[in-house]
Amino acid sequence: MRDDAGRTVELARPARRVVALIPSINETLLALGAGDRVIARTDYDRDVRLARLPSVGGGLTPNIEWLAARRPDLVVAWPDERARAVVSRLEAVGVPVFAARVESLGDAYRTTLELGRLLGLERRADTLVTRWRAALDSVRVQATAEPPTRVLYLIGLDPPEVAGRGTFVDELLRIAGGRNVFEDVPLWPTVSLEDAIRRDPDVVVLSVYERSQDLVARFRTAAGWRDLRAVRAGRVFWIDPDLANRPGPRAPIAARALFQALHPSLAGGRGSGRARTAERMSGRVDERTNPDNATAPGSVGVPAPPVLFHATTRSPASHPASGHRETRAPAPRLPGRPGGQAAPRISGTTGERAVAACGAVVGRPRMPRWPRVRSSAHPLLHSAIRVLDPDHARLPVGV
Repeated sequence: MRDDAGRTVELARPARRVVALIPSINETLLALGAGDRVIARTDYDRDVRLARLPSVGGGLTPNIEWLAARRPDLVVAWPDERARAVVSRLEAVGVPVFAARVESLGDAYRTTLELGRLLGLERRADTLVTRWRAALDSVRVQATAEPPTRVLYLIGLDPPEVAGRGTFVDELLRIAGGRNVFEDVPLWPTVSLEDAIRRDPDVVVLSVYERSQDLVARFRTAAGWRDLRAVRAGRVFWIDPDLANRPGPRAPIAARALFQALHPSLAGGRGSGRARTAERMSGRVDERTNPDNATAPGSVGVPAPPVLFHATTRSPASHPASGHRETRAPAPRLPGRPGGQAAPRISGTTGERAVAACGAVVGRPRMPRWPRVRSSAHPLLHSAIRVLDPDHARLPVGV
């Protein structure tokens, strides 16, 4: 087959030792159930299933000799540009390499099918893409019930950097019922604060790597930004850039999380609890994926629903990331996170059971059956179901 650099790539047999220099490709390999074939990772791969593997570094400029010494039978890399020549250098030392340019949903679908052929997993790849498309279509259909919400999507703050036209993020915003206020500017431009203020969005989404607890609070009080209508209305949200800015199989999770932030009344379903949850979010959207989905032989990864963490007030101190949790349980450490930071989560036995019962994951695999929950936990279980799966917001008989 031909890769995105126009090269013909042929393998004598399905690849068994794979190195992907693109984080979204590693996520795709895990979703295909091929995690056991991955022999190295990049510094930007956060999945705990890859934490034990050696790192090639940033991915754009790996150590070619080190990489060749690992004897991979397939490396997936970005196509070469003037500033780098990874593909040609790997080819020169006899390492099979596939150049992939993954910048849109269409690119991601196509590359997934190509990986399926290279790994001998064609049926899994077909199934993954079909489920992926269906999950996004489900969000798209729900979002059509209201007019699009005008969104400013920031990937940098000083200076302001935004997602523009032609990006994967722009596609996600449209699927989630948003209209990008910078849809007239291509790709990832740096803009002026004055231009952002002039466009006056309804919602601001922060997708930056700063994980400080008071990020949203500082944004709400910053000169210039505090004058935005979205800021005055308290509609400023943070979403994990590792989730939302990568065109990979977790795109449905990102789209669903964005939809909940942009259209809280629709996300509330028949009741108002879901809407209140979205409105009370203390500026943060987070997610979990299910390790069971991609590790079982023959399985195809379908991400679990996103968990939206919210505070009972708008105070940053009551946000789950601050350690002030209703359960008062100590925050666990999640391997693979920068600086060993704790990931926000619902902690405590009752909370974990409630979330696990809904098909989501809180630090451990999905429970095989509905757990026994004390009667006092029923309200929490109901709340978890409303947050995680509004279309099936019901308790099983016997709980």
